[in-house]
Amino acid sequence: DKHATSPLVSVSADLPDRPYTVQVEATQHLRIAGEKVGALKAEGYDAHSEMVDLRQKGVWHRIYIGRFASGDEARRYILAKKINTAYPDCMIRRLENNHVLTEKSVQQ
Repeated sequence: DKHATSPLVSVSADLPDRPYTVQVEATQHLRIAGEKVGALKAEGYDAHSEMVDLRQKGVWHRIYIGRFASGDEARRYILAKKINTAYPDCMIRRLENNHVLTEKSVQQ
């Protein structure tokens, strides 16, 4: 299964003390997700992705950067790194066991 073996498109290890992440993009193409994660890592970001089945909308690969202890910490990171400028549709997501629990849009 290429989804399970590709290091560029796997969510980082479960970090229960850092359950928040920032979604910067989503694509339906595994190759594009892998390339984007690789490019973000090359820029120094802690990038990872998650494959989600949105039923009628199909399978998507969500691309994330960072792991944070709180939504506020993630928001400060977004503003400090100007993530919302490069990715205006970015959102903070709360993960548990590497699965999205909640999402929150970031106001610019």
